[in-house]
Amino acid sequence: MSLPVMLGMGLQNLYTVVDLFWVGRLGMGAVAAITIAGTLFFFFFSLGQAIGTGSLAIVSRAFGRRNFEHAAHTVRNTLFMGAAVGLFFGGASFLFAEPIITALGGSGEVVELGAAYLRPYAFGFAFQIVSLVLGFALRGSGDMKAPTYSLMIATLINIALDPLLIFGWGPIPAMGVAGAGLATMISTLFSAVYVVAVISAGKSNLHVPFSTDFKPDWPLIKEVFKIGAPSGAQFMLLSFSFMVIIWIVADKGAGPVAAAGIGWRLMHMSLAPVIGIGTAVATLVGQNLGVEKVSRASSSVKKGVLASVLCAGVISVTFAAFPDFFIGFFSDSREVVALGRAVMRAMAFNGVVLGVVIVLNSAFGGAGDNVPSMIGASVRSFFSVGLAFLLPAVTPFGLTAVWASIPIASFANMLILLHIYRKGSWKTRMKKREEAYCASGSAVAGPCSLPPPD
Repeated sequence: MSLPVMLGMGLQNLYTVVDLFWVGRLGMGAVAAITIAGTLFFFFFSLGQAIGTGSLAIVSRAFGRRNFEHAAHTVRNTLFMGAAVGLFFGGASFLFAEPIITALGGSGEVVELGAAYLRPYAFGFAFQIVSLVLGFALRGSGDMKAPTYSLMIATLINIALDPLLIFGWGPIPAMGVAGAGLATMISTLFSAVYVVAVISAGKSNLHVPFSTDFKPDWPLIKEVFKIGAPSGAQFMLLSFSFMVIIWIVADKGAGPVAAAGIGWRLMHMSLAPVIGIGTAVATLVGQNLGVEKVSRASSSVKKGVLASVLCAGVISVTFAAFPDFFIGFFSDSREVVALGRAVMRAMAFNGVVLGVVIVLNSAFGGAGDNVPSMIGASVRSFFSVGLAFLLPAVTPFGLTAVWASIPIASFANMLILLHIYRKGSWKTRMKKREEAYCASGSAVAGPCSLPPPD
């Protein structure tokens, strides 16, 4: 089940790495600009994560009980939520591009380049969130292939358009970093259209016929947010901590920002197998708890943690052993390569620790209990930001101390999640939520009339 998700996450990371590869040919300032602008991606990803995690938990549980009507009803409402959120924040980012880049630490040329990248990119926020949310729902139904195909479409289109729009060809003018943002917007549009077509045409496990008389189910929307908000808050906190770290190093110039951006994206690329394993674990946990097979859900988590640590360990060791090769692939600046060595080694240790964190967070999400994820992320953000300020001031290691704050914070996050997992309260959280939702008398096409599972 996790292999299609691994491929999908690999494609998603390739998608962002392709931008970095071509923009790297425009110079260190351009890489720094899309790094700063790209921090907003993590913020908007957190919004999609909140909606998507809530959708996955409810859809997977509905499928476990074979209540396909409630699954479709949930998807209609989460699609509405995703489109509304994407349009609002995408519009705001387009209108206030320069102030946003400046607030995130940009100055001079970096502000100009960052805003040029962000404006067309912002047009695609709604498409990105819709595609992300529906991908979660499809995975919750057990369909891992359609979200992978969606990412494949977006990646292939982005690969084709990036050099064409960045450097120009024939009648198409060279747009520089703006071309990279436009390529992203176009590719996410096609991705969103594909997933909507799949679920509306019944080409997947999840069949969601759409109608013009749709009315939002506000109690259900509230329930989706209750389940997904902690997970979304988790990613929002992490995006905030990354923004702060970029803001700290931006004071040292474009070189450290570019090195951080390259190292950060490479780390996320290395985590593709782990995220795939985590998504599969979330689905298995949700479906097994839906039919009250608690021991099978626990077994899925343990196997997922072991597999993720092995995968992350192999990839992280490779990155740590050959940092110059990987950094040099995206930038020919000696300054960026030299700074990137310390970044890559810190990210290598961070990747192994995150192997445990991601799977446990996914398990909690599949169980409908995302509070542990939020607690862990809060601690992680507090440590990473606090240590990023403190360590350079009390040690002679400068920027290296800033990078070291990231794995230290992740380790603290891991310890907290392991403690909460062992307590076991996550095993009954979704059942209690369902009982409260049914007792409210607001359930529409919900699980309330179902007999107990066999």
